[in-house]
Amino acid sequence: MWYEILPGLGIMAGLLTLSGIICNQGEKLRHGGKLRRVIISRFQWDMKKRDDKLAGEWYKVKGLEYLPNKTP
Repeated sequence: MWYEILPGLGIMAGLLTLSGIICNQGEKLRHGGKLRRVIISRFQWDMKKRDDKLAGEWYKVKGLEYLPNKTP
């Protein structure tokens, strides 16, 4: 009957939910408690690396005071 599919459906739903939870917790552990931002393009990846190099923290917005002064 139709109810015979319910145990299998419950197992699949549980495993999918568990995999999502495990992935989120792994990201938090890997990045020090902060979830990863979504980086779609190469430009966004380059800007993240630039912010990390200049300010030391890519996950916080910094102003111009963190840019080094270039004196010729």
